[in-house]
Amino acid sequence: MPGGDNRKINVPAHNTKVIFRFDSKSKEVYDSVNEPQRFKESATFVGTLRDFIQNGQDWNPSDSNFDLEYIGGGFYKGTFTLVPQNKDFEYKVAYNHVW
Repeated sequence: MPGGDNRKINVPAHNTKVIFRFDSKSKEVYDSVNEPQRFKESATFVGTLRDFIQNGQDWNPSDSNFDLEYIGGGFYKGTFTLVPQNKDFEYKVAYNHVW
C-alpha cells in the first residue's frame, strides 16, 4: 500500500496458487499464504433442510450436496428447489464444511 511497509511472502511449493486481496475501504492488502484464515475454501448451505429439500439433512455443514458455487469477489451462489411447508425455514452458511 502506498507509504506502508512492504509485505513478504515465502511461496511454499512449485505452482502454489496464491490469492491476493486488497480492501479498498481499509486500504489493507493480504494473501492466502500469510493469512489463510481470511480465505474460505467452500461455502455450504445449511439449515432445516430435511423437510424442505429432497435429500436434505438438518444443520449438516459437511454435506457437500449443498455446496455453493464461488462466483468471485467473496460471493457464493446456489439454487435449490424448496418444498412448501406450513412452517418457517431456517438457514445459514457454513464455511469449509465446519462451523
